Amino acid sequence: MAVKSLLLIVFLIVAVSVFKKRSDKNKFHLDYFLYHILLLFLIPVLYILLHYYNALLDRFYFTLGAGIHILSFVYMLLHIESSVKGYRVKINLHHIIPCIVFILFAILNLFDIYIFPYPTVQSQFYDIKIVNPSSFNNILFIKQITSVYLYAYLVNSYRKNIKKSATVKKKNIYTIWVYSYISLFILSVLSNSALFYGFFDSSYDYILIPTHTVITIMNIFYFIATPSALHYLPLIKVDNILYLENENIHFNDLKALFEDDNIFLDKDLSLRSVSLVSGLSEITIRKLIKSSTQLNFNDFVNKYRVDYAITVMKSGFLTVNLITALGEKSGFKSNHTFYRAFKKLKHHTPSNYYKKHLTA
Repeated sequence: MAVKSLLLIVFLIVAVSVFKKRSDKNKFHLDYFLYHILLLFLIPVLYILLHYYNALLDRFYFTLGAGIHILSFVYMLLHIESSVKGYRVKINLHHIIPCIVFILFAILNLFDIYIFPYPTVQSQFYDIKIVNPSSFNNILFIKQITSVYLYAYLVNSYRKNIKKSATVKKKNIYTIWVYSYISLFILSVLSNSALFYGFFDSSYDYILIPTHTVITIMNIFYFIATPSALHYLPLIKVDNILYLENENIHFNDLKALFEDDNIFLDKDLSLRSVSLVSGLSEITIRKLIKSSTQLNFNDFVNKYRVDYAITVMKSGFLTVNLITALGEKSGFKSNHTFYRAFKKLKHHTPSNYYKKHLTA
């Protein structure tokens, strides 16, 4: 109970500290971290509830806790990705698939169908009694497998983007923070596996149990240090902001929203919504687009939509669909707007362009 109470206090302090730094300019990444902390906060809350509703929760506690933990990983991953890229990263299949896999196997677990059919050698998880040893180990195994996928994705994404990041100033400090997070995960996997899977004889418990406790304490101290590390994120602390006078860097960040996240497919996309997602002011966005492309905002968006429509044409979409469906698929709100934008940018109507360039 003491450890769980300490966790509650730590998570609450961190959440309050981070929330105080939240603003319209940094919420594109900071909100994800707040969601992460909130979910971790729920785990010790669930533990406390276990003492009052033991009969109801004892069968589902470890499954619920593991599920919440995985979802918290997803939000941490989104936070780090958004921080490095400089805009709000959207949830994609890499984030969703591990959660779906966990849910499917957790449902099978409820029916005593295990993919890891080896009962744990321990009778307790900290001071929580393990009612079903086989179910516990199976859930632990599923959580580890899905988490490994998420962390592998995080490492790959971080390594690809940190060097070209225009938003993280002290990259060496932030990198230490990120890889500390990953290292603690690896240590936790190794510790849990050694303690609960029975790799070692019970005579080694005098080593394994204290080691497991030490790693838990290391996780707590990691989160105590988190607010300081977050100072090096974009738009958190004024004297740590990396002011960039080079318009090309800002424009590349803006293009990434269109080319990586395909935000132009949103039929209700507006200058205001792009501003909120990118963290750039509406005036700055207009100036960047004008100076870099000589286009206004609407033509800039429509250019991406028209180019996307042509890509869809090449895939054979029009062999089984109408031109009107193509416009809708490409993000245009109306068929009239689609035709007008297409002709303005390509000097052909969509159907003429298709006949002249793609059916020859």
